[in-house]
Parts: sequence; C-alpha cells; structure tokens
Amino acid sequence: MTDEQTPELPADLVALLADDAVWEDLDRNVTEDTIAAVMAEVAEAAPSTPKPELPPPTAPVIDLESRRRPQWSSALLGAAAALLLAVGGFVVLNAVSSADDDPSDISFALEATDLEPTAAGNVDLTTTPNGTRIVLETTGLPPAPEGTYYEAWLRTGPDFGVSAGTFHLRGGGGVEIELWAGVSFEDFPLFTVTLQPVGMTESSGQVVLLARLDG
Repeated sequence: MTDEQTPELPADLVALLADDAVWEDLDRNVTEDTIAAVMAEVAEAAPSTPKPELPPPTAPVIDLESRRRPQWSSALLGAAAALLLAVGGFVVLNAVSSADDDPSDISFALEATDLEPTAAGNVDLTTTPNGTRIVLETTGLPPAPEGTYYEAWLRTGPDFGVSAGTFHLRGGGGVEIELWAGVSFEDFPLFTVTLQPVGMTESSGQVVLLARLDG
C-alpha cells in the first residue's frame, strides 16, 4: 500500500497502536495481521473523492480560407474611393485641358489711322470655352498720355462694340498685351483700338489701330 492510498488514522487510535503494552506477549505475526486488518477497515470506511473530470483541451479553430482572403477595413475602402474620385477628376480635367489646347486661332495685321500714322501691330485671337483670348503687339504706338488709356474693342461695325480690355503702354511698346472678350470674333468681326479719356465708358471714336477679321 502506497502513501497516497493510506488513509489517515485517528490520533487516539494511532497512540493506542503505538503503545508497546498493547502488543506485549503477542506474536509478531499476529501484530502485523491486526494492524493490516484495521487499516483495511479504515480504508473501506473512508469516502472516496472522485477527481473532477476536466474537459479535453481544444485548440482554437482557424478558418484558413478567411486568412487567405484580404480583410478590407472601412478606412481602406474610403481611401480607395477617394483615389478613384481623384483619378476620375484628373481624367475630366485633362479632357478639358486637351480641349483648351486645341482652340481656333486667327492672326491679323493691324492698320494705322491718321491719328497715329506710324503705328502698326499684330493681333492674335483664340476661341476658348471662357471667351476670346486676344494677344496684341504694337510698334510705333506711343504711350497713352496721362489721363488717357487705350481700349481694345470687338465690334459689329462703327456703331456697336464690346470692350476687350484696356492698356496704356507707359512701360514701352513692343511687348505682348493679353486681353479678353466675352464675345466671339465671328459675331464681332471688326477689331479696333481707341484712345480713351479716363471716365468715358463709351468708345471715344479716336481709332488708332484697326483690323477687319472677316476680310
């Protein structure tokens, strides 16, 4: 019998069995048999305590297919959507830019009038989605005196026109001047440059340069 299987005896019984007087004049074999019999009765009387049954250990189940599939977070999806919008916007802007890069251009030489007979120049007109871009370059045209300026016009004729912008040339001539008009030169085929006094909103009639855009 092992130590783990031996039940614990009451203290008074242990003391009694340990007393030599109890076993005096008894045969040694009888003594050992008696002790063994007592121990057996105690073991049978002792309630057995079953060991609790523990559930078998289980390993976590891992879905290998789900691990192979990419997990898209909401932030990543948002970034992807923003990227698609940015790319789409770039394509649209690029298409608009391409349209602007292929405008309808015409170029005309400017004629002087009796007011400035030594003046000359050239005008380039470009049709764009935003209006008519006008690039003017003059030679021999003096700077506008103080209190005056030059004004460019697109006109249907002598009686009606639309302003295409103003300049004064006080920095010197021979440079390109960029102007804009909100009408088409196809509908307003006469281009003129007038000398205007400050404060006048209508054409002064003092034409210094002109060009017929349909001639």
